[in-house]
Amino acid sequence: MLQMPVTKRRYRRRKPTAAQRQRARQAQHACRVRRRNGLALLQVEVDEYGFIAALLRAERITETESLQRVQVERALAKIAAEFIARWNA
Repeated sequence: MLQMPVTKRRYRRRKPTAAQRQRARQAQHACRVRRRNGLALLQVEVDEYGFIAALLRAERITETESLQRVQVERALAKIAAEFIARWNA
């Protein structure tokens, strides 16, 4: 019986779709605009539940807002803005 030789398939990396390329361009543009305006996107590791509990105790957010990550991030942004204003004054 004649056996066919085993060939390895080479998989090519797919090219990004037009929508993916557009999203990447938009993200890159937004990053450049932020840097041009003197803003930075900082990432820090925080005990999320402890931080939310502190925001609740300080009455910066309500219990319903504590369940929404966007609201927690807004509260953090306000705290950072107050800190900057206090130390730049």
